[in-house]
Amino acid sequence: DFTAGKRRVEEHGVVLTDIVYRTFFMLSMPTTYQMTVTAIESQAGVTLEAAQNRLLEEWRKRKGQSTKGGGLLMTAMHSKTNRRKPGNSSANTTHITRSNLLCTHCNKRGHVESTCWAKKDKPKASITGEAKVAFQTAAETTKTARKAHIEGHGNTDGDGGNPTHWILDSGASEHFTPHKHILIDYRSLDEPVEVNTAKGKLHGIGVGSVHITVEGQDGVQVQVTLEEVLHVPGMDSNLLSSNVLLGKGLEISMHPTKGTNILLSGKIVARTVPHGKLWRLKTVSEEHALKTVGRKPAEPVLPKPLPYDTWHRRFVHLGPWNLRKAEKLVDGMAIDPETLPKGDGYACEACISGSQTRNLSDAPMKRRTGPGDRVHSDICGWIDPISLGGSRYFLTFIDEATEMTYLFTLKSKTAKEVRECFLEFRNVFEQDGRRVKSIRTDGGGEYQKQMAEFCKDAGIHH
Repeated sequence: DFTAGKRRVEEHGVVLTDIVYRTFFMLSMPTTYQMTVTAIESQAGVTLEAAQNRLLEEWRKRKGQSTKGGGLLMTAMHSKTNRRKPGNSSANTTHITRSNLLCTHCNKRGHVESTCWAKKDKPKASITGEAKVAFQTAAETTKTARKAHIEGHGNTDGDGGNPTHWILDSGASEHFTPHKHILIDYRSLDEPVEVNTAKGKLHGIGVGSVHITVEGQDGVQVQVTLEEVLHVPGMDSNLLSSNVLLGKGLEISMHPTKGTNILLSGKIVARTVPHGKLWRLKTVSEEHALKTVGRKPAEPVLPKPLPYDTWHRRFVHLGPWNLRKAEKLVDGMAIDPETLPKGDGYACEACISGSQTRNLSDAPMKRRTGPGDRVHSDICGWIDPISLGGSRYFLTFIDEATEMTYLFTLKSKTAKEVRECFLEFRNVFEQDGRRVKSIRTDGGGEYQKQMAEFCKDAGIHH
């Protein structure tokens, strides 16, 4: 029940305020009491005891009992545990619950004398899967055992697991580590310290500090130092004590969606990540930290100067002025100043060859004097509007010697029609014994294919 659970927490040395207990108590109430819970939460300054009495009074009203002041308070989950199981049709069945039990030793409800904690010197034994961790000095008696859920999550091979993993433990009285090599300012204890774990009794033999890098708010890396870390060989993993953190003014925030974070003055100084059913610090490895933060830049290495001829060829025959300009714009490029050309003294064969141009002649060509020695042909169109016969183009054949012009109309601009017109022109032109020896065109598509094949077969130079 809630009262017994609150007493267990207090016996373990965990101090929570009255408003925290009241919040947990109100959240554990069933939905049938939602209106009463809302009314209590709307009032300021309501203590846990007042909230319990108000809900107890509401429960008694619903059960038809008279209101009685004082007495033992109702447990938070009483209505849930007394709810009938499905299939039980008896409405008058008497339910025997823990809230009806009365201890004859302490006169408190919820348990009997055989299980009364007031008669015992120490709390109940932990369930399987929990390890009790305690810290004691040689001059002190054994402190209250602390719970640390580490069994099954650590490394059972004896090497202590990952040395960078720090599991957050709300029951550990100190920071523990099985790894001696991560401790700095290490000092051995005069007498071993006894530590109780799930493996049995272990012994702490030294104390030191640990420097780790964790991820803080907005992904910022934070350098932290864990002081007074107890070295306990044989432990399964590193343990980070939440009690020590709280004692140093830090705050541990647990949120269903944001996870568990460690805060200082309202700002996140360390985040955690899931580790099985527990949480561990989100540490940053040394290599990753150096990559993120960045190493100290090394001194730049000056490039070795190379001859101008090498850079001239590498930059596809770039001139000396442009190469000196490129040297100032890029890193890793150095031109030997002794090899730079003086004036126009540098002669590159490839540059000279590429700069040469063809010497064109403006002299007119010699005119052909024999009819048919050279015939010029071209197509004109399209003509708008079209002719009465539906032609859109016209084709000309002009003899260079006589300047005699022959004209044909075309309906389409195809090589087939051009070939047919040329055959008709040739038949007319060669009637007097003349022969077409050469024809000059613009090389368009209409003079290719059929026309080109015909000129080749007829021995006409095209």
